[in-house]
Amino acid sequence: MKKAFITLAICCATAVLANAQDTELPAYNRSSLHLILLTTDEPTIGETSFNEDILKAWKEYPFPDKYDQIAIDYIEDYGGKPKGSMMELIDRYKDGFGDLSFDKLKELQNTLGNNKYYNQQLIDTTMMLLESNKVAQQLLRKWYNIKDDGSYDNSLLIEKSLYSATQSDVANATSTARGENIIIDNMSDDLIAHTFISFSKLAFYENEPVAMFSKKLAYGIAEFLPNPVAQETTRSSADVAYQTAKKGYSAYTTTVLYQLDWNDSTMTMFYSAFEGDKINMEKFNSMVFPFKFIGIETATSSTVDALGGLADMVGIEAGKPQSDLIQQTIIRNIDKVFAKMQYNYDVFKPLVPIISTEPLLADVGMKEGIDDKSVFDLLEVVVDPSTGEIEYKTIASLKVVKGKVWDNRYSLLNDENSNNGEVKGTELKKNKKAVKGMLLRQRTKK
Repeated sequence: MKKAFITLAICCATAVLANAQDTELPAYNRSSLHLILLTTDEPTIGETSFNEDILKAWKEYPFPDKYDQIAIDYIEDYGGKPKGSMMELIDRYKDGFGDLSFDKLKELQNTLGNNKYYNQQLIDTTMMLLESNKVAQQLLRKWYNIKDDGSYDNSLLIEKSLYSATQSDVANATSTARGENIIIDNMSDDLIAHTFISFSKLAFYENEPVAMFSKKLAYGIAEFLPNPVAQETTRSSADVAYQTAKKGYSAYTTTVLYQLDWNDSTMTMFYSAFEGDKINMEKFNSMVFPFKFIGIETATSSTVDALGGLADMVGIEAGKPQSDLIQQTIIRNIDKVFAKMQYNYDVFKPLVPIISTEPLLADVGMKEGIDDKSVFDLLEVVVDPSTGEIEYKTIASLKVVKGKVWDNRYSLLNDENSNNGEVKGTELKKNKKAVKGMLLRQRTKK
């Protein structure tokens, strides 16, 4: 039955790809991602709590469209009471800095901008949560559609593998001795290996208390400076910074990213649980599947941002901003932290297709952190004939046309259905090698 199903699926894929060759972009292998909200007990900055707004924005957050969603039941968890966050530090020193030394004050000032201690607590906590909640087992149960009784099927892997296959992949598969299984064998393990999990800690707060804390901290540091002129200069600079920074509200997002460590060792361990046509669930559930820590990033976005879209409409000087502006700021900031992840970690970089050649457009924009200075590698797919593994060879570099970055950021003002059939994307400078459907990867600035 399984063999017949795979054969039928490949035949269907062959027909679909043949008919769509001239009208649809070629499919390509995409990474899979699952998002988890991490809540913590941290003090509220200012007089207003935005917890309800944060939860609403998270529920409304559109899943990143450059990844496939692999949804499991584990969607939220509690991260305890980590120390050293900006909110915790402001609350800790709300009555003054006491007898802190000059070095301690400088250390505190540096911590506000790059809190390695707080980040490490989030990493330690989320690593424990991955193991205690058996997240790897949940992911594998999803990939293999494993039931409580140990029965399973490969339908999802078959679907994703055939989606990722090009027409030539299907043609090669049907002409080989192992035709029915070659696509699944070549791609299923790669699909599982590119499974990512993220934990995101969100905050939204009034900027004034943060600006005041920074000002008082600068004043405290000034007291230790031996030169009166230097003292006055430090205080004056702090006053100017306070006046600028106190306006509006900010969203703050810290995201920890992991990748399922699907290698020969873990695969062998997993397959050892297969007994006949079922999986030994007791053995499977006792296994410990590792994750690779990819990175941790933080992003901040203010409602005062001139590109915020709604800021001019709802006002930013006094009172709590309207819920629409809060939601838009939080959602855009989540996109911002994922854009930093994509930029800084090659393994998480999505491949984006060229969707038009007149003009030359890429299916990517401001939501993914693209700007006028962004550069892309134009990729050519190379298949190793001995292993069947796919590699991507850079054959050219493409620059963005100034002022032609697509604004695809989340906005409550945009009518997504009013594009009148216009193809939207970021325009790139022309290159003879670029063809519709070819893939691009953003180049990290060195």
